[in-house]
Amino acid sequence: VFRFAQAGMELSTVTNHIPSEDGYQPMLSSDMAKLHERLVGTKEVALSTIETIYVPSDDLLDTGVQAIYPYLDSTIVLSRHVYQEGRFPAIDVLESFSSAINPDVVGETHYQAVMGANALLKQAMELEKMVTLVGEGELSIENQAIYHRAKLLKNYMTQPFFVTEKQTGRKGEYVALSQTIVDVSKILEGKCDQVKPEDLLLTGKLAI
Repeated sequence: VFRFAQAGMELSTVTNHIPSEDGYQPMLSSDMAKLHERLVGTKEVALSTIETIYVPSDDLLDTGVQAIYPYLDSTIVLSRHVYQEGRFPAIDVLESFSSAINPDVVGETHYQAVMGANALLKQAMELEKMVTLVGEGELSIENQAIYHRAKLLKNYMTQPFFVTEKQTGRKGEYVALSQTIVDVSKILEGKCDQVKPEDLLLTGKLAI
């Protein structure tokens, strides 16, 4: 869909329209609205749309990218940083979202697990710079627990793929949603504090 915005920018330049933010066409918002008005279901047919969005320079705040966001019910954001850390699938959990995450749709237990996980990862992100400068051992006991649990959670969210069994030598494994919620809750509650983060990398459900 970003290519649609980019094409509009190029046409705007050729036709000498005054550009808006980041050089995009001044009609970007209305162009995007017209496109998505056509991507709707009818009484006879239901339509679900999966859109892929190129993010220039990994900048999610790019005007062209932001113009698309209001029309999305859910997003899965792939991250170069997560990929470089060797965590697959390389999904940025904090940047990804779903409008279905509310207690009325997913239930209170699932909702609390998601909110708790996001809060933990945000706290760990704030501690990242301090850890880089002085090391994890210099954190307070409470912050060490937060940082450790965040590493456990990040690694737990990796997945041994069935399609890469021959390349990795790891057997693919499916973990049910209900089991995932239970496992995430255990990590948040500190029941896995004695587990090493690397032990959860590319594994299935918790063994405790």
